[in-house]
Amino acid sequence: MLVINNLLNRNMENTKLKEHYSTIKYKIKNFFYIIKSNVSERNRFLMISLASLFLFDYLLFCYISARNPFNIFPSFPLLEDKKLINVYLPDIDGKTILKETREISVPDDKKGYAKILIDLVIKGSIFENTSIAVPITLFNRKIWFSQDMCIIDFVPSLTANTKKNIADSDAAFKEALEKTISENIPSIKKIKLLERGIPGRVMWPQPN
Repeated sequence: MLVINNLLNRNMENTKLKEHYSTIKYKIKNFFYIIKSNVSERNRFLMISLASLFLFDYLLFCYISARNPFNIFPSFPLLEDKKLINVYLPDIDGKTILKETREISVPDDKKGYAKILIDLVIKGSIFENTSIAVPITLFNRKIWFSQDMCIIDFVPSLTANTKKNIADSDAAFKEALEKTISENIPSIKKIKLLERGIPGRVMWPQPN
């Protein structure tokens, strides 16, 4: 008797599953029929499908990159307070060191700050044309620190008129750069300049 009851229950369950399957199949066929016969429904289906695909791709990207999917918009950057600093620049006589002020945004990174100071010294005065005092552009520059020393490694590119270089301008540039960096980064007391890893090189040809 128990066996018969089990068989009856199974038959009833199978019948319910078949009915449920038939209902789902009918709804799917009816859905695609509506899509084919109605342009607006077809367009809506395509838009929903594309949106679902993009959403799936975005969630998959967030999962792989361990990113919060709700973090869509970038955070607002903090307003940096500008600081008035002193910059020392070599003059065109090759001896005088000029002192000027600049208002800049000081980064938290000491290496980034040193790079800004170096660029300011290379650019020269904003009141006079002192570009001839530093006739170089530094490429592939690397900066690192060792205790109280800032070490700068660079590859110089000379300007076209190297014959017009000023006597002792190389030493004046080094002095101005050391004063600028040591004053604005108190932990740095001296600098060392390298050319392709070699110290003590004259950075540009000096006139005879």
